[in-house]
Amino acid sequence: MMPPRPVFLYRPDGRVDHAAMTAAANKAVNAARRERLRAEAAAIAASAVKALQGQVQPAFQPPSGRLWKVDAEARIIVGPKGGIGTTPIIVKTLEALSAPGRHLEEVVAAAGGWRDVAHLREALAGIAPKLAVIGLRLDRRKAGVRITKAKP
Repeated sequence: MMPPRPVFLYRPDGRVDHAAMTAAANKAVNAARRERLRAEAAAIAASAVKALQGQVQPAFQPPSGRLWKVDAEARIIVGPKGGIGTTPIIVKTLEALSAPGRHLEEVVAAAGGWRDVAHLREALAGIAPKLAVIGLRLDRRKAGVRITKAKP
């Protein structure tokens, strides 16, 4: 990348204002860097989604009358768009969420074996992309946590 061409900025007394020129150049370089990082982040996110979509097993379907289920023996989360594998601790956590209604985060953290609610929140944020790929989303409110159908 070529550095931007210098733009001469002058002070009221007619001398060149080097500090203003440096600030303008830095602003342009930082804007280009931000744009490049945004493009790289978008490319990484797209490849991550593509990788997760490749892991979905469309043959798996939840039982009739249910939106989703957890198969603890096979360690699979099954949603409207298929099933996807996960870890044993996430399976225990999602089993606690499988009962209808909202669940307090403290209860879910205890059932899943998490150290505290902060670790549970971090894990749920990490599992959110997998849930989205199979057509589900995590709904966190003050009243509790539940898994619902993803919005189109």
